[in-house]
Amino acid sequence: MEQIDCRKIAVILPAYNEEVSIGSAVLLARKYADRVIVVDDGSTDRTAELAAIAGAGPDRILSLRS
Repeated sequence: MEQIDCRKIAVILPAYNEEVSIGSAVLLARKYADRVIVVDDGSTDRTAELAAIAGAGPDRILSLRS
């Protein structure tokens, strides 16, 4: 019987006002991980939007705002 590797890799990227670099960080992480989760710590720029465009997905972006 063939064994199936059920392991999954997730990368969690903390981010605060990282619109300049979050897209490339998400794209690079996607090469090695099954899931990329961005924790946006209340950014005032387009960090969350650009993370979603790069493939983090809106359901994988956690926004922490007070």
